[in-house]
Amino acid sequence: MKNLTKSAIIAGVVALAGCGTVANYQAAMEQFLGQPEAAVYANFGPPQNVYESGGSKFLEYYWQKRQVIPNFAPSGNTYESRVVNNPVTGDATIYTEQTGQANNSPTVIDWECTTRFTIQGGYVVYYQFQGNGCRG
Repeated sequence: MKNLTKSAIIAGVVALAGCGTVANYQAAMEQFLGQPEAAVYANFGPPQNVYESGGSKFLEYYWQKRQVIPNFAPSGNTYESRVVNNPVTGDATIYTEQTGQANNSPTVIDWECTTRFTIQGGYVVYYQFQGNGCRG
């Protein structure tokens, strides 16, 4: 029961985290090895997909999240100024030209993670995950 509680805490943190590292996610998933199938359900809820093959049961979880990061760059166009000295008169002239337009579009990142648990004899014997959002 102590391991189940520890796994519940770790999985809860992983499920809520939008950032972190793959190594942390892997460490959290390692906690499920040897745990009863019920521990996976207790932490992740019902899986999106369940299938059986060759005496094993597979639980598949998938989540996705879209993160929008606003661009706080100054709005408007960008300009470049330069000073040119007239070699004959010695007068300085400042030339300003438009060099481009500011891009105020936000950065959009789509995070997703698929995690599969393999169950044999009612216990987790293997896991695998893939996706840029599998971080904890």
